[in-house]
Amino acid sequence: MLIFCLILAVLCGWLRGGTLGNIGTMRLKNSVFILLGLGLNIGITFIGATGNDLVLQYINELYILSYVFLLIGIAFNVKYRAMIVIGLGTLANAVVFLVNRGVPISIEGLRMSGQGVLADLVSSGEKLLYVPLSEATKIPIFSKMITVQIEIPFENIYSFGDIAIMVGLFALVQFIMLNDQMERFVRLR
Repeated sequence: MLIFCLILAVLCGWLRGGTLGNIGTMRLKNSVFILLGLGLNIGITFIGATGNDLVLQYINELYILSYVFLLIGIAFNVKYRAMIVIGLGTLANAVVFLVNRGVPISIEGLRMSGQGVLADLVSSGEKLLYVPLSEATKIPIFSKMITVQIEIPFENIYSFGDIAIMVGLFALVQFIMLNDQMERFVRLR
């Protein structure tokens, strides 16, 4: 999801006359927190999918820790307005995960997007990170229930938090690539 969004943002920024080199001039404070959070999140996804017992045993704790690192990193960089949007999306995803003890996901949405195998795993409780979206779900509006039925890379079902993160990331890349033209929108004064 994020890689596809980044590629699209860079392509649009380039088509609008932006400079890819401007991305290298962006200075994030304490970026190690963002890198740790993303690294943990990606690690959970890929290592957990292989059935690693240690990761599966502590998957919820590792997932929460990844959000803590991400939110700390984002908080250090709210001078970029787009980081506020990314932070709100990240916070929404973290809160819905915490209150439901898993990421609520629409089983019907998974089936509609051609992910029947994942829908069966979530329904049976075998997918530890996800829980089925049901009437018992707390804050269901932030659940993964927005289904995209076109062929795009990566997953096809999103939450409002995911959408906010993608919009914020797209805007951040645009603003940085078009730095000279968009400076007033990038930084809070």
